[in-house]
Amino acid sequence: DYYQNDMKYWEFSWWVMYDLLATAFFTNKELFSYKESYIEVETRVLPNIWETYENNLNKPNCFVITWVDEIKLKDLFFNVMNK
Repeated sequence: DYYQNDMKYWEFSWWVMYDLLATAFFTNKELFSYKESYIEVETRVLPNIWETYENNLNKPNCFVITWVDEIKLKDLFFNVMNK
């Protein structure tokens, strides 16, 4: 109800429910633009400050999502939740 009806925070005209992205990506890849890449996270910079690097010299270790059709993602979520 909060995500569907609350109008206090920017009227949710542009939000994406990031918690859904991983599951939706693997079940509905047509909603996404993505690339395979090698991402490295450096955790030794400072405590609680990490740096992320893209290194395409190595074999890809993840998918990097560059775009999502947020309207279709929200529609998918609400269709599943309202069943």
